[in-house]
Amino acid sequence: MPRPVGDRIPELYTTNRADVGGILRTFTYREREIFKLRTGLPDGYCYTLAEVAHIFKVSESQISRIQKRARQKFLKAISQFSPRTTLDPQAVESVLQQAEELTPFLITHLRGHPEDLRLLPWQVFEQLIAEFFASWGYDEVKLLGRKANTAADVFVLKRIQPEGNDLRIFVETKRWKDHVGVEVVDRVYGAFLSEKSTFGWHMAMIVTLAGFAKMRKYSPESLRMLGISLKDENDVRTWLQDYRFGEKGLWLPQCDTGK
Repeated sequence: MPRPVGDRIPELYTTNRADVGGILRTFTYREREIFKLRTGLPDGYCYTLAEVAHIFKVSESQISRIQKRARQKFLKAISQFSPRTTLDPQAVESVLQQAEELTPFLITHLRGHPEDLRLLPWQVFEQLIAEFFASWGYDEVKLLGRKANTAADVFVLKRIQPEGNDLRIFVETKRWKDHVGVEVVDRVYGAFLSEKSTFGWHMAMIVTLAGFAKMRKYSPESLRMLGISLKDENDVRTWLQDYRFGEKGLWLPQCDTGK
């Protein structure tokens, strides 16, 4: 069984060590030590939640809460500095694969290295797609996680004036290596229809980095008539290049995970 990883924060690999040290000195003792143990500072070994809980003689959930608080404090503080804009090439793969949430730095890195999109964990890829919708001015964007009452990954709503009606979009994300085929389209369309009376869906969108297999069952015109939109890696790369940060950084609040 693979060993659970720690908390790899990309900004730690692009920021001057003196700046990191200065930020950590503003933490409480527990925040600082737990943050260091979970992120692998200074020796690169990331302790598991269980190991840190054993050291401090508290529950894993308490360690997780303290780490989350320290992480948010670090990311807020680091925004005042000017870290390098790229990761150390030797750290790219492990850092991106172990990222826990989307950050402004990750978007900046991906804009310069869109080939690294495929290294993102599925949950961070979902956050990225949701962030695009939020940046486009949609009125409500929610990450749904793995909620049992819907098959969608992201809920998107746009209020249309003056009628006052809502446009509701069912978004499914697939960070797969293999092409998405007709079986996925069938499943998404089935969920879209069955949930329509509950969520009021108007259209469904499938976003994948792997591209789509040829489908005899569906033509581009039939997909449009069914209210299904297919977006591939070229679309995601275009969205990345066109993306602009908001006044406070990310448009979608980091805490708005819908979980």
